[in-house]
Amino acid sequence: MILKFTLVFWCLAFSIPVFCQDLVVANTRMNILYIGIENPISFASKTLSEDKIKLTAQRGQIIKSQGKYYYLSCLNNQQGELTIYARNKQNKVIDSVIFRLLKLPDPKLRIIAKNMQEGAYMGDDILQDFVGVAGYFSEDFEFPVSVIGYTISIMNKDILVKEITIEGQRIPADIKEELSYFDKTFSIKLYRFMVRFGCVQEPRMLTQEFKIK
Repeated sequence: MILKFTLVFWCLAFSIPVFCQDLVVANTRMNILYIGIENPISFASKTLSEDKIKLTAQRGQIIKSQGKYYYLSCLNNQQGELTIYARNKQNKVIDSVIFRLLKLPDPKLRIIAKNMQEGAYMGDDILQDFVGVAGYFSEDFEFPVSVIGYTISIMNKDILVKEITIEGQRIPADIKEELSYFDKTFSIKLYRFMVRFGCVQEPRMLTQEFKIK
């Protein structure tokens, strides 16, 4: 659950020179932090040792794990501008940097199916091999995505015949058997995917859809 980048603080021009002349406070991704995951944070100074500097956040929290610092927020309603402060032992602010706290982009989904070849078209009839749906992020964000549910719709031309709500990522055997009774005049689609990731408990609905018959 760690982003592949490190946020590093640069001393601002308006900071107090006696404390900040060599304190480094900045970041490599346009001062962006993401809700729900641990955002690595670090600082560097030639004259101030780590035990003489404390990092605090306007909201959310700064946590320390195995000698490294991370910013963490688990609430979607905390997005917006966020200030992180560097303080001395007397709790006096010696530097501050404004970040943008954003929601993570939507993860992607892929079909789990037996004997499915790479690049197979999702509109093909894959019901027989269909197992479930998995979520994932791009290589920039390496942490798991949980698919907690989705909806199956059964259509006859433009008429909705039935909707089935699935809990979890895998399709139950009895539901799959029921779907197998519908002939080629019916189409079956998966949509309304609900996913959860990071420390955010509020699920997110994705707009991606799959046709499996």
